[in-house]
Amino acid sequence: MIWLPSNFYSAVVSTLVEMFQLVNDVCRSQVLSCEFVSRSAPSASSTGISFPTKAQPSRKMDVLILIAMPGVEIPELLRSLDEESEHSKPLIALAQQQDAIIAAHCGACYLLANSGLLDGKRATISWWLRAEASRRFPQVRWDASRLLIRQDRLYTCGGGFSGLELARLC
Repeated sequence: MIWLPSNFYSAVVSTLVEMFQLVNDVCRSQVLSCEFVSRSAPSASSTGISFPTKAQPSRKMDVLILIAMPGVEIPELLRSLDEESEHSKPLIALAQQQDAIIAAHCGACYLLANSGLLDGKRATISWWLRAEASRRFPQVRWDASRLLIRQDRLYTCGGGFSGLELARLC
């Protein structure tokens, strides 16, 4: 399951899906499947590329990957993350109830922190959000120098194409 916010980088999402399909091609069977969940259908990336989405998962989640929205202006990005947090919290809670692996890419680590799942745990986040994330979520042990951190069934990755490593581990 991949959560798509109201705005996101299509390159990251497409690369994840292409990697999953490559596994299926190599195995010559449908080993991995992918479904997109979002509050808007279809969900459009920052470049206008749209992805078919559902409002709720159609089946039990094994893995939930949270994708963040792009943004350079920190105050605007934080407002978007706060708004997106409210929409993603029920899905994060459902994934936790279903004992799914939960992974957050780039600024989506903020969504996990806002849900409380990272309290007392180590996590990474994009370097440009580290100061604000540390201020807002002091109970999380942030380490923005790491590309990927695993804590039990929670994964956080720093951003950009560190999501490739995330896909390999999930």
